Amino acid sequence: MTAVFDVLTCRGHPRELGRQHGEGARALVHEHLGRVRERLAELSPALDPIAAALEYRRPVLDTAPELDDEILGIADGAGISPGEAYLLQVRAEVATTAWRALAARRAAGGDDGAAAGDGDGAECTTFAIGPERTAGLGPIAGGNSDLPSMYHRLMVGLRLRPVSGPPILMATPAGQISYVGMNGEGLALFANSVQCDGWRRGFPRYLLSRLALRHSTVDDALGALAGVDRAASRNILLADRTGRHATLETTPELAPVVEGEDHLLVHANHFESPQGREIETAWPEWMADSRQRGDRLRQLLDRDPISIDDVQRALADRHGLPYALSREPNEDGTNTMTVVSNVARPDAGAIAVAAGPPHRTPYHELHVEAP
Repeated sequence: MTAVFDVLTCRGHPRELGRQHGEGARALVHEHLGRVRERLAELSPALDPIAAALEYRRPVLDTAPELDDEILGIADGAGISPGEAYLLQVRAEVATTAWRALAARRAAGGDDGAAAGDGDGAECTTFAIGPERTAGLGPIAGGNSDLPSMYHRLMVGLRLRPVSGPPILMATPAGQISYVGMNGEGLALFANSVQCDGWRRGFPRYLLSRLALRHSTVDDALGALAGVDRAASRNILLADRTGRHATLETTPELAPVVEGEDHLLVHANHFESPQGREIETAWPEWMADSRQRGDRLRQLLDRDPISIDDVQRALADRHGLPYALSREPNEDGTNTMTVVSNVARPDAGAIAVAAGPPHRTPYHELHVEAP
């Protein structure tokens, strides 16, 4: 146990990586699975969540069979079924399908917009800063991950040592093999939810992180993600040790790249590209929340030079409640909170991690290459 959260080191072939993860976080994996099942039962009592989750297995097998092996390893180690292990990877796709069906039923019954309150709130504010602004610190990237408050106790750290490919350090919900972090080649990845229609059976949104972290440069990762038959929408922010950074606004059909301006890039939970704005489906409160956080973080980071302390203070900012950067549960009418905050230095292989809202949770540094 660290002052941050449990950090598991997993070594070997993909199945063994998953088995060690599932075994090492077994209690949290079971708790995570139970919470996901409860949520889905609330949204759609008739839904078979395991059958729904397994519909995403074929796209994973077609695109990255080693990730399927790792998911099956989660099942082995945690003592759950393969379908349950898949449900932890595709919880967003399954929940969104159920939520949209509920919204449609309510709208048909004349309860316009009633389903909007059933969402879990906006997720995440991310950034990248070029070395030109950091006075010798190299590039910096990271952000706040905002999720339902149950994830505050469900997060784990993973140090993956695969037999093939670079080592990886991630923060992720227990049992989920892919979320945010950095690899040993100095490529950092953080992410944001963005809203559009057209979600479908395809390669799951969270697993895009693992595809990207096979690579050492932003441009290689962008190329790899653009060609995937994707299931859903998710913004992927990338930064490498050279100082190159960009964000890829992935949807099932589109993958526009958004570049920073003047060595600074900030992204919240709305589309920044013209192509994305044309298909945006987020409701007004989501958009107001997202725009305020994005504008506020951009304002706080727009300084030269900027230090790590400056960045951490910005992520801990409480201005503009209920749409603050560092958030507590129930401040905005949802159960969303900042469950983890990350400040990565890609050229140093280090991530400073706060395991909770950073206005009250200290940062502790973790290293990709630690034993």
